[in-house]
Amino acid sequence: MEKLRNAFIYLNSMLLAVSLNLSYMDFVISCQCNVSVILCSNLNMTSFSNASLQEDCWKHIESGDFLSLYLRQNEISSFPDLNLQIAVRFLDLSLNKIKDLRNHLVEENRELQYLNLSFNEITEIQDGAFLGMMKLTDLDLSNNNISNISREAFSNLIKLESLNLSYNHISIFKAKTPTLLRFLNLSRNNLQDIANDNISLQALDLTCHKLKNISFLNCIKKTKVYVGGNPFDCSNEYHGPNPKQTQCDYTCDPDIECVKEGTSEPICTSTVQTTYFLDSVTITYMTRDVSTIPTDQMPVHDDSLVWYILGISGIILAILVATNFAIVYQWYSTNQYYIYRYI
Repeated sequence: MEKLRNAFIYLNSMLLAVSLNLSYMDFVISCQCNVSVILCSNLNMTSFSNASLQEDCWKHIESGDFLSLYLRQNEISSFPDLNLQIAVRFLDLSLNKIKDLRNHLVEENRELQYLNLSFNEITEIQDGAFLGMMKLTDLDLSNNNISNISREAFSNLIKLESLNLSYNHISIFKAKTPTLLRFLNLSRNNLQDIANDNISLQALDLTCHKLKNISFLNCIKKTKVYVGGNPFDCSNEYHGPNPKQTQCDYTCDPDIECVKEGTSEPICTSTVQTTYFLDSVTITYMTRDVSTIPTDQMPVHDDSLVWYILGISGIILAILVATNFAIVYQWYSTNQYYIYRYI
């Protein structure tokens, strides 16, 4: 009987230890590593570095030249350290708390091709902010608080093809556009003027601004310009006072709504889709204001593993209770004669 009781006590200790370990796992920040992707979204991370990854992370990463890193919807306030074992080509930092880009973008970002900084708290873009990103082709800075962009802010991005600056607070756009830039989204910025009149793009979105006219535009080559939602009549495909002097192709939606009726809240629509090219897959993003995204569309963390662990912990707890009850009952059955004798 003594051996049986000792066995129960040992089992009880082991199950309790396992239960505590499983309960602790619920609160451990864990990134998912698979093939050429590291997914660390919605984990309440305040910073990221190589030390943030588990030791066995690289066992799940197939050997290759490039890596995609998702740090979406965290609490990150500064540009992360990308000094990883494999060069990062795709980086998603949307829905974080980054305010300042100065002195953060350094040597290890040379291989970046796609960078998403939308839905952060950036207020300005200074010269050299993206220094070293010589291979960057797609940059999303939408839904920030940007009001000032230096003239040479994007000049070193010699391969940039797509730039999204929608849903900011830019009143005058004076930055030089890189030579290879094809898509520029400036919609919903309360823009009053563009200091750069030599536009050479495939598409330029100027919807929902305070532009009284766009006669200042002088497209170097035929550019699709979207001009709906400005305080001038563009119902007849606005071409300016001297249409022969420009090669722009203006497209106007006279019925476009820029804000919700009776409010100043922007409407979640975009005339131009910003397209990013990653490998052979084309991914299209629509510019949206985060305050108007339905709750069921917001990115959420997959809680299935947490519920699984909680279920296992519950089962172990039930076994612990049953085990303790069996031990007490066995002791009571063995010693009931003495208990009744001394009562």
